[in-house]
Amino acid sequence: MLVLSLAACARPGPAQAPPPAVLPGEVDPASVQMDPEALVALDSLIEAAIADGAVPGAALAVGRRGKLVRLRGYGVLGEDDATPVDPSTIYDLASVTKVVGTTTAVMMLLDEGRIDLDDRVVKFLPAWAEGDPRKALVTLRQLLLHRSGLPPFRRWFFEIEGRDAYQDAIRGEPLEADPGTRTAYSDIGVMT
Repeated sequence: MLVLSLAACARPGPAQAPPPAVLPGEVDPASVQMDPEALVALDSLIEAAIADGAVPGAALAVGRRGKLVRLRGYGVLGEDDATPVDPSTIYDLASVTKVVGTTTAVMMLLDEGRIDLDDRVVKFLPAWAEGDPRKALVTLRQLLLHRSGLPPFRRWFFEIEGRDAYQDAIRGEPLEADPGTRTAYSDIGVMT
């Protein structure tokens, strides 16, 4: 699996020394039948994007066969923020996160037999239905298909901060429609 995050600002960061071929925590690419030169080319591609001003920085994670072969940060956070990007830098990928992150993770759990798409959300988050008893009927499938009945979004980012605050807000959010009766693209559903 390859996950690449690029910040969408247009100022290059300072030049960086080339990273070593393999950092602590990474495995030798050849040990998982991956061409090490492909990773060098990927490093060069990211560094060129930074030098060209396409992005100020990037975080990269490359895994193969359950092993981490590349975990690097490049450049800086942004035009007005010279903080170096490191492998743990988190970027808001907006709606792309739903496909790349959430859906992939859910499908992996499904493949492992740990969930069923028709499981109700309250099986995993018992208090989730506090804001509206109809939420006890919402399934994982309905969340993924944006048919949970939840509203599209709330402007919570102006009002609250932190994981617990968001979980409390989502738990207390009432449905706008009965589960399964309406399709409404819902960031709140995916945040659940």
